[in-house]
Amino acid sequence: MAQTGYTPIQLYHSTSAGTSPSGANLASGEVALNVTDGKLYYKDGGGTVQLLASKDASSGTFSNVTITSNLTLSGGTANGVLYLNGSKVATSGSALVFDGTNLGVGTSSPATKLHVSGQSRVADSSNAANYMTFGVGANAPYGNASISTTTAGLAIVAEGAGNMTFLNNGSERMRIDSSGNLSVTGTLNSTGSLTVQTGGIIMRNATGNGLLQDSAGSAASPTYSFYNNADLGMYRSVADTLAWATGGTQRMTLDSSGNLGIGTSSPGNKLTVASTANDAGKFTSTATTTALVLDNTHANGWGSNLAIQTGGTAAGFFGTIGSLLGNTTQDLAVYANTGNGFRVYTNGNNLRATFDTSGNLGIGTSSPGSKVTISDPGTGLGFTNAASGNFNIGLLAGTGSAVAYVFQRANADLIFGTNNTERARITSGGYSKFSNTGTYYGSTSSYHEFRNDADNAVLIVSSSSTGSNVANVYSELSSGANAGAYHFGGVVTGSGYQFTVDKDGDVKNTNNSYGSISDVKVKQDIADASSQWDDIKGLRVRKYRFKNKPDEALQIGVIAQEIEQVSPGLVDETPDFEEVEVTDEEGNVKTERQPTGTVTKSVKYSVLYMKAVKALQEAMARIEKLEAEVAAMKGA
Repeated sequence: MAQTGYTPIQLYHSTSAGTSPSGANLASGEVALNVTDGKLYYKDGGGTVQLLASKDASSGTFSNVTITSNLTLSGGTANGVLYLNGSKVATSGSALVFDGTNLGVGTSSPATKLHVSGQSRVADSSNAANYMTFGVGANAPYGNASISTTTAGLAIVAEGAGNMTFLNNGSERMRIDSSGNLSVTGTLNSTGSLTVQTGGIIMRNATGNGLLQDSAGSAASPTYSFYNNADLGMYRSVADTLAWATGGTQRMTLDSSGNLGIGTSSPGNKLTVASTANDAGKFTSTATTTALVLDNTHANGWGSNLAIQTGGTAAGFFGTIGSLLGNTTQDLAVYANTGNGFRVYTNGNNLRATFDTSGNLGIGTSSPGSKVTISDPGTGLGFTNAASGNFNIGLLAGTGSAVAYVFQRANADLIFGTNNTERARITSGGYSKFSNTGTYYGSTSSYHEFRNDADNAVLIVSSSSTGSNVANVYSELSSGANAGAYHFGGVVTGSGYQFTVDKDGDVKNTNNSYGSISDVKVKQDIADASSQWDDIKGLRVRKYRFKNKPDEALQIGVIAQEIEQVSPGLVDETPDFEEVEVTDEEGNVKTERQPTGTVTKSVKYSVLYMKAVKALQEAMARIEKLEAEVAAMKGA
């Protein structure tokens, strides 16, 4: 019965000298014996045929000895390397030992494949003065452990594609790979020439040192800093982002998109400058060249040279028309986004001009109500003569009121024209001249003038007002005017005055002819007038003086209130007005004519005269009747 855990095998033998079984001849664990050679073979678990035993050779002196089994010496040092001493006797000692794995020189307990205890030397075979010494502790030429050489240089060569690695205190400290890249304290993790981890590099000079850290760093402790100034330097703020710090505060950032931020850690553009205290940026040039050049080189012309944003939203852009609208036009343009206008301030927070979203231009106002609105009572709108530099004409709004001004600053006329022809002017003396041809009766004379060379009326004064305070033509003379002053004067060239309205209200003409339109074609309801005898008889003809002319001669006439008692239709009433200063809603003071609540009565003398004519006709009829009766009585 087979032993538990064992399998029965077959035993093979051979009488052929020098032959051994192959792997195909034996199963795993089977044994074969060559009876001629005296050798016993077996097949191991890995499928390899192994020599298990061989017969001993005869004892004696041999020129060649082959030991096919272990050799055991009765003397010598355990693990000592067998060597021939000075007497050529095979011996061993503790100075050179091999424990089957490690070789020791100067030590009986080698800890590595080669363990040398004490100083070792590698010398030049042709010059013993050239050598390299290895030593540790008291045996080191320099320090606690060193490699020294007496030659002019030292080369450490690693053949092949492997790394050259240096360790200390049980850990790797430096590595040079086959490409020549150096990694200090860590694993080479980049394709750069130098990788430094855990502790960084200290660079020293006569005055101090700097530190290159292996960590991402921070604003307070940058990766790359300076000696005695640990919060000044460069570090990695987040993945793929470089940051620069001064005084422990992040000042500048370069992100993974290539955007550079100054004063911000999140630049949204190629250059973003942010400031909460001082001006965000200043460009200064001491040369004769431009301090700042903005150049958009997009192939299709799109993109502004400068964008203005508020809270991250673009309010408008500066650039060429081509850059803003996508064409090749090079004119400079300002572009405001939808809903945004454009304003100009000078001398601090002083608004000077506004372009609103409707395209209206306001000067001195943020709310222009027309295409051009000027709000500045100080100077208004001026036009300057380019040749002389004189500010000749200006448009000005009044101060504290709605008054507006058009003025000529120079001592010259202000001229108006249409169709490239002068139509009116205001002389430097303040006299208005109007003409359809630009020629005047007296262009420099001291009077106002209307002239028309066409066959039309020179002046038509018309009012569509239905109020009671209406005067199409109103004339007022100074109280100091002399007796020869006229409210109106009509002149025929070469013949003098033909018609006048005198200062005192007298109306005169050269032929004493006054008329009324009386053509039958313009009248209807024609009938004889009724008797005017009683009305005329009831009149009281008075003499009087006007209260505002107490020293003038007595006049003859009637009193309106007395006429009303006899013939009310002869009297008209006109409301009285007075000049009153009022203040409007904007605080402006102005003068208005307001009714007083009283009236001034007038008499229709022209109608009174016709009533008198009718009464005279009645008197004539009575006289003629009486004359006829008297004549009849005399004839009887």
